[in-house]
Order: sequence, then C-alpha cells, then structure tokens
Amino acid sequence: MKSFMYHYIREGDEAYPWFRYLHIEDFKKQVSYFKHHYNFISKSEFFNSIEQKEPVEDAAILTFDDGLIDHFEAAEYLAAEGLWGIFYIPTGPYQTQKLLDVHRIHVLIGKYGGQEILLTLEKTLRESYIQNEYVDKFEKVTYARQDNDAATKQVKQILNYFLDYQQKDDVLDVLMQKYFPDEALLCKDFYLSPTQIKSMNNMGMVIGAHSVTHPVFSRLDYATQNNEIMNCFKLLDDFVPSNSIKTFCYPYGGDHSFNEDTLMILEKENVDFSFSVEQRDINAHDLIHKKQALPRYDCNQFPFGQASMGLKRAEMMANS
Repeated sequence: MKSFMYHYIREGDEAYPWFRYLHIEDFKKQVSYFKHHYNFISKSEFFNSIEQKEPVEDAAILTFDDGLIDHFEAAEYLAAEGLWGIFYIPTGPYQTQKLLDVHRIHVLIGKYGGQEILLTLEKTLRESYIQNEYVDKFEKVTYARQDNDAATKQVKQILNYFLDYQQKDDVLDVLMQKYFPDEALLCKDFYLSPTQIKSMNNMGMVIGAHSVTHPVFSRLDYATQNNEIMNCFKLLDDFVPSNSIKTFCYPYGGDHSFNEDTLMILEKENVDFSFSVEQRDINAHDLIHKKQALPRYDCNQFPFGQASMGLKRAEMMANS
C-alpha cells in the first residue's frame, strides 16, 4: 500500500520566477498514471485496513500538506474523478494572518532567489544565533532529496533548523518587512479558507491536522508539542464539526522531525493514524507498530511528479 505526498500544485507565476511547484496538469497526469498502475481504494477500505492492521495490496492514497489554496482545485479534480484525498491543515495562519515560517521562506526564495535572500540573511544574522547542536543534528539529514541550489539549501537549513525559534521569528520578520511589507494580504490568498475546507470535506475529502505553527516537533518540549497538536485539532473541529476521522501528519516529516513525546501525545489524543515521510510502502508492521508514523512517498519520486525548477532557474539552465 502506497501513500503519496503533495505540496504546491499550480501554474507558473512570472512574479515568482524562482518558485518551485508541481504544475496542475502534471498532477492530473500523475493521477492518471497512478490509476493505471495502482488501485485507488475507497475511504472505507483504507480506514478498514488501518483498523484491521492489514495493508491493501497495490493501494494508492493521496495526501496534501500545508492547507494551500492550490489544494481546492486539486480536491475539485479528485471529486470529479470519483477519488478522494487527505488534506493536512496547519491552523496558525487563521489566527495570526501571517504566513507560516516555512512558507515565508518559500515566497522569499521564490520571488528573489536563494542567493539574494542568503546575502540579506547573512547581513541580518548574528553568529551567536546559529545553534551548533542543531547543525550537528540536522545538517546531513535535511533536504538531501530536494534538488535545491546551494544558496537555497543553506537558507532553508539555517531558517528551518539551525536557529532558536524566537531568533528565527525575529529574522524572518525583518526579511518579510523588507521584501513583503503587506504580509496579511499575501496570507489571505495563500491558504484555503474555512469555507473551502468545509466544502472539500463535503466533496468527500478527509481533513487532517498539521500542527499550529509547522515546527520541527523533535525540537519542542512535551507541553509545547501537546499544545500544537491539541489546538490544531480544536480549530479544525470548528471548521468541520462532522469530521469523524482523526489524523495527523508531521511538519517536514522523517524520523528526525518527531520523537517519543510526539507519539505519546498522538496516542493519548486517540489519533487514528499519522503520516511521516519515508520512501517506502506501508506494510503490516507499520499498521501494527507504527500507525502514528506511516511512511509516504514524495510525489516527485514517480512519473510526472517532478517539481518545476522555477521559471528563472529553468531559463538559466536552458541558456547554459
């Protein structure tokens, strides 16, 4: 049984020449490819497999992270095809009217390029901001599968992993004020609205939790992790009161992104199942012993799923 993970699904935007995304037409082509090679099982079949701890052979499950506005069109397409997916929503932006830090980084790099943002970041950072323990822990295990240029990878690692969270917020506030001073307007058009989330649920999509602020859970203490999980579910319950399935997926994903505290909280909260990121099939051992850390493939590991390099990078490579 295979599960597949998606993020940005959209058309190119000349205003964001470095932005990476899966084109909506390639998404449709990949869904068609999966139809011919795997079995899109029903929601009830999938949930029964979780409950019975028996994976369905050749089954395919589609999952979508981050609550992006892109996902409404994806959900409409799936519904028209008689399919369904699991959409994992982080709830922080609905309360702060600010982009999540991970998406602030994406739009900064997407509009101005990794090199420009790295130069500004180096002028903003104090050397003492870099946490050496986090460098040692995360440098070799993050972004290994992504085809980033060196500057982009460095920006992502510094801001997502190497800084204390308060310092990270302060640095990103400076960058956003410089490059995107009207962040609230940007945020409004970046994420699904509560009305869209409810509509997607009515289409047959499953709505899951993806934390409040999209942190690396393994860097948080028990109480903070607990608040991130419980408060996310609480707001989603307000959006979709009829939601009968309780599911979660880890921001960033991979074994480095959560710990035993996270697993304990998910069990305490009676979460039905959770997804991580690991490039392999779901097997019976996972359903018996690891239902709170089920593996998912990145869609880019399969035909038609490769993310765009961004309009600018593609142009540079074509001219090189």
